[in-house]
Amino acid sequence: MRRKRKVSFKFIYFIFTNILIALSIVAVVYVWALLYKYENCQPENHIEAEIASLHTAARDGSIWNKYTFPDTGAAQTVFESGDLREQYKAAFAADTVTYALKPGTYSENNLVYTLSDGSNTLAEITLESIGEPVTRLAVFTFQEWKVQEVAIVAQARDYTISCPEDFSITVNDILLSAEYGTMQEDGTMLYTVPGLYMVPSLEIRDHNGQVASFQRSGTRIKTEFYDYSLTIPDTLMVTVNGTEHPGELMDNGLHRHSIRMLQNPDVQITDTFGNTVSFTGGNHLPLTYCTVIVPDNYTVLVDGEVPPESVIIVADHPDYVHVQGYAENLPKLATYKIAVLKDGADISVTDKNGVPVEWDKTAHTLDLTVIRTGASMPDDLSAAVDVLGIAKKWSLFMSADLAGSNYGFWDIAQHLIDGSYLYDVAYKWSRSVDITFTSIHYLQDPAFTNITVDNFLWVTDTCFSVDIGFDKNMIVSGSPLVDTMHSTFTFVQHGGQWKLMQIKEIVE
Repeated sequence: MRRKRKVSFKFIYFIFTNILIALSIVAVVYVWALLYKYENCQPENHIEAEIASLHTAARDGSIWNKYTFPDTGAAQTVFESGDLREQYKAAFAADTVTYALKPGTYSENNLVYTLSDGSNTLAEITLESIGEPVTRLAVFTFQEWKVQEVAIVAQARDYTISCPEDFSITVNDILLSAEYGTMQEDGTMLYTVPGLYMVPSLEIRDHNGQVASFQRSGTRIKTEFYDYSLTIPDTLMVTVNGTEHPGELMDNGLHRHSIRMLQNPDVQITDTFGNTVSFTGGNHLPLTYCTVIVPDNYTVLVDGEVPPESVIIVADHPDYVHVQGYAENLPKLATYKIAVLKDGADISVTDKNGVPVEWDKTAHTLDLTVIRTGASMPDDLSAAVDVLGIAKKWSLFMSADLAGSNYGFWDIAQHLIDGSYLYDVAYKWSRSVDITFTSIHYLQDPAFTNITVDNFLWVTDTCFSVDIGFDKNMIVSGSPLVDTMHSTFTFVQHGGQWKLMQIKEIVE
């Protein structure tokens, strides 16, 4: 009897294992072939192949036999007089051509790529899809492509260049003249170079001949430089890289410092109070400044300290220019040009009696040339001198209404000092032809109305001033006429009497 042969487990395992290995090899080969086909279907492969073709054709000189260069006409400017075809051929022959998907051109059936040499757009390649997309293994979608068109791009563009007015620019080795530029609101020049097909070669130099850097964004070119502009009081000293910068004096008494350099400058600002700050641009500078004009017997303090003499200018007081020589110790005017490199510095002013002066601390000028005290005439002084009566008499004298020889000169002269400025004015008026042309008139009753006598001020122990105002009412040619006076009258003590020295009209 024949025995039945048994199949061993090892044999079955061996057969099963080999089948698995074979299936695995088939799967790997299939996936590899799938990946290879997927990779070959990528559109970039066609672009790179076309770039290689352009590169080869440019090197062997056959490029314009295989590709069409667009007609640019004869509109090239003086800044780009070379052969564009040769420039493009040189660009394709180099190893610097790159590509990128053109923004906004993607669709299911077409792709457009731009070719560039890093500066110029040289060409556009359009790919067209072949058939429908196919998906394998659920994740691999295949879409085959072919080159539909290779278009050389040559488009004229206008380039703008922004730089300071005193900089020079050469475009493709040709100096750019002023006719190509227009002044901008910020003080820079904007030059326009029209009709360039290729990105130009530029060299920009400052007023010292140093080469400046610049940034290009598309067709806009902007020169890189440091430009600081400061408008500050002239008592502040500005140094640039250790050298004092003079600045430019403006009509308002401030100094303008325009600092323009290619490298970042070291700008230091120093005040007269020992403060120094570094300026690195921007709109904020810690600063408190004010021009204070006061009588020299007033006290001005900055943060409780007396300002240095270098910021104080003392001059004769214009209100007492004709009183000089007739009164002693007349006050002068002191002008304090205060500028402190500090926010919120305290500038305080007190009068000759130590009384603080209230004023708007945000103002940049405090002018106490004219002081309005609001005070009335002291009774004892009013008894000694009739200031209103003298003012009225002067007004009547000026309108030829005083009785006596020479139109009443000797009547008004008793209140003046012989040889003084006002005495000479009255004397010349009484003997001039002009007084004879005074219009024929007569005074109304009352002759003087709206009378004010105020703002009394002791200038010195022997000199005072007072503001007097009134309307003198007259009839001229049958019609009423009002002559208004509002002036500051200054008196000095002379020979035991108070004499009128000066009349200054008050201009509101």
